[in-house]
Amino acid sequence: MGRPRKFDREEALDEATRAFWKHGYEATSTNDLLDAMGIGRQSLYNSFGDKKTIFLEVLRRYRRGSDHYRADLRAGGRDAIKAHLYSTAEELASPGQRKACLLMNTCMELAPHDADVRQEVRAGIKAMQSDFKSALEHCVDAGELDPAADIKSLARFFTTQVAGMAALSKGGASRRELTDVADHALSILS
Repeated sequence: MGRPRKFDREEALDEATRAFWKHGYEATSTNDLLDAMGIGRQSLYNSFGDKKTIFLEVLRRYRRGSDHYRADLRAGGRDAIKAHLYSTAEELASPGQRKACLLMNTCMELAPHDADVRQEVRAGIKAMQSDFKSALEHCVDAGELDPAADIKSLARFFTTQVAGMAALSKGGASRRELTDVADHALSILS
């Protein structure tokens, strides 16, 4: 009897992320995951569990990466918000991308129908709102925003702009259209 094939768990999860991100949860079959991850069926079940368990782990890993991606946003004010919105527009409009944000894709595809997934998505959205809130607090401290401004509502607003940009991108919006959204969102900080 042959020895079980060894594989790198993190690399396998990276490949699972790419598969889910490209096709969505429903359109990614177990066979697609096996092919993408380069493992056998028994290894998949023994090491990761079922498709949904893998997907939840993928979402958690994606959220951690997104938290890291937004570190500059948390640490800055208006310029950090501007940089974040413009880099989001740039990334979403890159040729061949159009995959938007895995979290936002999942929010639209699966979260309405699955409480476990909705919980993960909600945690990701709350983290993004918190990061925008930190940036907006820096804006107040720097005199870039009226201290009477409703920071929580503004954080929700900017989070919604990012989600909207992701949705527009999936529909084929141009870089100019996405940066227009960013420009208009930033105008409330002027």
